Amino acid sequence: MHAHTSRTASIVLLAALLLVVTGCSSANDAAPTTPTTTVVPTASVPATKTVVASPITTPASGSATRAAVLKAASLGLGVSGTLTVYQLYVQDGATVGDVLPADGSRTFFALSGGPDAWDLVWSARFGSTLANTAALTKIDPELFTALAKKLDFTKKAPAPAAKPAAPTLASFKAYALKSAKAFAGATYSGAFTIQSKIAKDSTGAWWGNAIAEPSDSEDLEAIGVWGRYSGGKWTGEIADFSTDGADAGFFPGDVLTDLAL
Repeated sequence: MHAHTSRTASIVLLAALLLVVTGCSSANDAAPTTPTTTVVPTASVPATKTVVASPITTPASGSATRAAVLKAASLGLGVSGTLTVYQLYVQDGATVGDVLPADGSRTFFALSGGPDAWDLVWSARFGSTLANTAALTKIDPELFTALAKKLDFTKKAPAPAAKPAAPTLASFKAYALKSAKAFAGATYSGAFTIQSKIAKDSTGAWWGNAIAEPSDSEDLEAIGVWGRYSGGKWTGEIADFSTDGADAGFFPGDVLTDLAL
């Protein structure tokens, strides 16, 4: 009786141990649980806009931009008349230049506010202590750093064009003789005596008036020659003696008296 009880107890104990082992194995063999990750969205950062400056240019002669810039420069510098331009550069709303006013001294200048409201913000006489890159850049580094580097503050002004030599009376006489011979034609074989005068008008232009008297007056009447000197040579026409006041239509009024023969 005692042996049977012991065997039964042993079987129960073994079953309990198997149950414990099987339970642990099932727990250990279960698929692992994947941890949940919470993604926190980041705030979007707006892209930085890069501002690219326009190329530096020189306004063409006769352009609206050049005219507006030079007009504003003249007004700001307090000068009038023609500006001789040695250097001129524009970039976006700023411009710099190097000019010689007809009634002033050579000057560097800077304008801002373009293209609709150009305004003088800096100027310096050529050769002065302010005529340099640093002084100009200091006015507004963002606007004028690149433009200031374009200016040559020691640039020599080009030599003025040589004025054409004034014509001589002899040159007009030669022109009048040639014109008279051409008008007379090959059928006239005689000579001419030339009376002539030249005079300069208020604009600096030269004019000439001549009468070619033929040596053979029976075959040919006197021939008048009117001339204007331009580009180093005389041009003109045969005088019209048939119409009163025709000379006033060819010559400026301020030389008529000086050219009277």
